[in-house]
Amino acid sequence: MASFNYPNKQALLDELDKRAGLFISEFDEVQEQDKDVLHADVDRTPAQMLAYQLGWMKLVKQWEEHELAGQEVRMPL
Repeated sequence: MASFNYPNKQALLDELDKRAGLFISEFDEVQEQDKDVLHADVDRTPAQMLAYQLGWMKLVKQWEEHELAGQEVRMPL
């Protein structure tokens, strides 16, 4: 797994914004009627990709909330 070091908080936030923009732009051309279409070279439909990312975001938010509350955070292996 790659390790990244950012010189400051703003650099990290800028990188997150950049990566989020790249991900979101992949769906610019997807029409509503194509959101559930699975293409041969991709393992998820556009709707599944978004649901997957939202699920991870929810999980990361939970981990942060638990950590701030002094609870043990268990990451998947």
